[in-house]
This record gives sequence, structure tokens and C-alpha cells, in this order.
Amino acid sequence: MFSHISTVTEIAPDTLASYQQEVLRKMKQVQDLLEVSRSFNRASVVDSLEIQDALVVLGYFQCADHIDEIIPYVHDLWSAKAFAQGFRYGSTFKQKTKRNELLKPYEAFTQQERAFEELVCLGDMRVLYETLQTCPGIRGRPTVTKTMRDLFGQINPLAASMTFCFLARDDQFLERVAPAIHENWRKALQVGLLRHGVQRREISFQELSQEGRAVLVRNIQVDILALALFLSNGH
Repeated sequence: MFSHISTVTEIAPDTLASYQQEVLRKMKQVQDLLEVSRSFNRASVVDSLEIQDALVVLGYFQCADHIDEIIPYVHDLWSAKAFAQGFRYGSTFKQKTKRNELLKPYEAFTQQERAFEELVCLGDMRVLYETLQTCPGIRGRPTVTKTMRDLFGQINPLAASMTFCFLARDDQFLERVAPAIHENWRKALQVGLLRHGVQRREISFQELSQEGRAVLVRNIQVDILALALFLSNGH
């Protein structure tokens, strides 16, 4: 989630306070899921048979008709991370005073903000799917088709949730997806800016500082853990 494409909206203080409590509660749920996943003695997530279920989930969310189901989870966990870092809602993004105009409920997003988040999230799901497909030992890879909804209904959601927890802790997997995830964001941002008549070059992955890469990895973890939380809630 990024604040470069946004429109100022007025949000009631009570709404913001309730939202902050809600997303921090969700982050606590994620931390509990991660704790459960650590109880499993699994050397590498790619050895898990549940990877096929994870591929089905990622394929399901590559469809525009379904992506709106996961975006609020991604946004809420991103917000929880930002709140924990001391950021608060503000009319414009200000790094020094830690204000961000996207720290609000997803329901309060403008159509413009929603369109940008959908573009980014669809791309992220595609990158995760394509990268996971290349893991060794994966057989019977599902393809993204109209039957993906049927396949999604057949998975074991709790097992798939644990698989995404493993992926979020897999440094090698995170390093593999990072360049493509950044490139997806960079292209989406450029498209959004061009729609506003703004031409600006966004730096490539190779140009990112060590701190920038660390932030990117944490944002990728948010994407993956949002999937784990979504599945653990019985979807």
C-alpha cells in the first residue's frame, strides 16, 4: 500500500480510533497464526503438499471478480504495521510527522484509490503465483481458469493458511519475489500518475537502498499474511 495516489477525504475521529483498534486486533490474530506455524517442524515450505492449495488460492485472487475479497485484509494489515510504527491518518503524506492519508478503512477509499489498490494487488497475486509455481517438487499445478472458484471451495483453508505463514517466513522465497513485486508496484504507480498528467520516474529494484529493500520485504509479508488471515477466518 502506498500513498502516492490519493484524494483527501474527511474521516471522523471516532471512525479512525475504531479502525485502529480493529486492525491491531487483526495483527494480533496474524501473530497467533505465526506462532502456531512455528510449532510445525518443516524445513522448507516447498516440500509441503499444501502448496497446491496455496496455488489455487493465489489463482483465485488473480481474477478481478475476486480480488476485492482480499484487498481489505491486505490494507488492514498494512495499516496495523503503519500504526505500530507511529503513523496516523492525515490529509497528506508527511514522513517527518508520520501522517498518511491512506490510514483509513478501505470502505472510505475513493474509487480512484480502490482502482490503484486493485491494480497493485492483482499484480502481486500474479507474481506470488508464478514464483510459487517454479518451486521444485510442485506437481499438478492448477491453471487460472473459470473453474478456480470450484477448486477454491475444495481446499483445506486452515492448512493453506499455515502454508502462507510458512511462506511469509521463508527468506529465500521473499528474496525471489521481491524484484517482480517492486516492478509491479512501480508500473502501477506510473500508470496512476500518468492518469493525473504527472510524469515521474520511480526507481528500479536494483536502485533500492538496503532499507528500501527491507521495507519492500515487509510489505510482501503483509500480502502473504493477509491470505493466511483470510483463510483462517473460514473463507
